[in-house]
Amino acid sequence: MFDRFSERSAKVFVMAQEEAKDLGHSYVGTEHLLLAILKLNDKPLSNILERYGLTYARVKNEVISIVGLGMRGFIMSPQMTPRARKVTEIAFEEARMMGSDKIDPEHLLLGILREGEGIAIHILKKLNVNIQALRKEITENVSDEDATFHALASTVMNSVRLSKVTLGESVGVIGAGLLGQFAIMFSRLAGGFPVVAIEISEERLRIAKKSGATETIKSDKEDVSKRIKDLTEGRMLDVVFEVTGNPEVIPWAIKLVKPLGRFIILSSPRGPTQLDFHDEVNAPSRVIIGTHATSHPEYETPYNPWTRKRNKTLFFNFLKTGIVKVAHLITCIYPWYEAEKAYSMLIENRARAMGVLLDFRGQEK
Repeated sequence: MFDRFSERSAKVFVMAQEEAKDLGHSYVGTEHLLLAILKLNDKPLSNILERYGLTYARVKNEVISIVGLGMRGFIMSPQMTPRARKVTEIAFEEARMMGSDKIDPEHLLLGILREGEGIAIHILKKLNVNIQALRKEITENVSDEDATFHALASTVMNSVRLSKVTLGESVGVIGAGLLGQFAIMFSRLAGGFPVVAIEISEERLRIAKKSGATETIKSDKEDVSKRIKDLTEGRMLDVVFEVTGNPEVIPWAIKLVKPLGRFIILSSPRGPTQLDFHDEVNAPSRVIIGTHATSHPEYETPYNPWTRKRNKTLFFNFLKTGIVKVAHLITCIYPWYEAEKAYSMLIENRARAMGVLLDFRGQEK
């Protein structure tokens, strides 16, 4: 059963057992799951719960008031009640409906709300929590951190649309920085398979797996062309996104594209590129497509409705429904007044970081 849980929700169960033992309870019920979710303080869920006046201390007092305290120190391994197990089953259904194959803490809370009969729900009602409003806010919430990616995401959405990736087409993404990670995500959503991340950084390849890459190639250690031939049964790739920004990569990268395939320049490389157009473009009839944020249509039309605004709206809807997840792209968050420290870290070793955010929310130096 526990292979369904994310690392964060697995922590909830460990913490729920600790809560039960601390209270001297011989079982793990919905009230202990709720306490653990609050104690985990997992954002953005914790921000929502705070708005409803739900704190760990306040709910724990209610648990003690309703259930009481048992004999502490005598409970070794409290087990889940049938109702708590039912909550986990509902949580898995909620996760699937939100586009995830793993249960996260918010799905456990949705399970508690939907099950509707445990001690946890009794406490929430006693504290005058509007259950339906809370559920709606959880399912439709987009965190400020996730929302910061909207401009990059809309740019890459435009690029994937122009590439015309279709169901079952093989896709290669060369360069797994932020733009590359989004190219992986949206190529998978468009039906690309396999989607291959090609990168020199092991950490970025690890993140690329979370973004949806079906295969990863460490380009400074492996024979990339041979791997691509093996993965595509000799056909080479239907679509290749160049996302390194290095003009010297282009003559090598285009060779990974099959005849009549598409080579997408997403990275805005600056500087000259030397390319044998007869051998690499003309003879194999490869198509080179340049893509950029500025190539969004200015106005929505029946022929091309996907303006930058519409792509951003779609991205937010993907986040709300869980179809796209971006939390794994955030490496660190600095308060705005530590911007110099953030840039110094990036200058020192850019490859160790992915998304670095500056937080301007209500912080004074």
